Amino acid sequence: MLTPKGFIDDRIVALMDEEDLIIKLSEANTPRERYAMVKDRVGVSFEEFVEQVTLGKSLFKEMETGELTEDDLDMVAGGKGQANCLSQQAHAVLIYSYKKL
Repeated sequence: MLTPKGFIDDRIVALMDEEDLIIKLSEANTPRERYAMVKDRVGVSFEEFVEQVTLGKSLFKEMETGELTEDDLDMVAGGKGQANCLSQQAHAVLIYSYKKL
């Protein structure tokens, strides 16, 4: 999934649809523990996993403020297309999942 901040693997985003998994991930104490729970399903290295989850958390924090960055405004005003924007479903998934992590 392409976000304004970068790419988050669709396999990682898909995990966030599983409420039971989100609860287990939120109870883990370290990123390594979280990765161990999903490594066979995400197909990315630990470093990539941490990078993408960190990116998602950062994106979520920005979405919480309700303020648009210059890049966000460019996408809205410039009409760069759906490929560069998060869908409403993706926003909902990120909001729910990254609060839990």
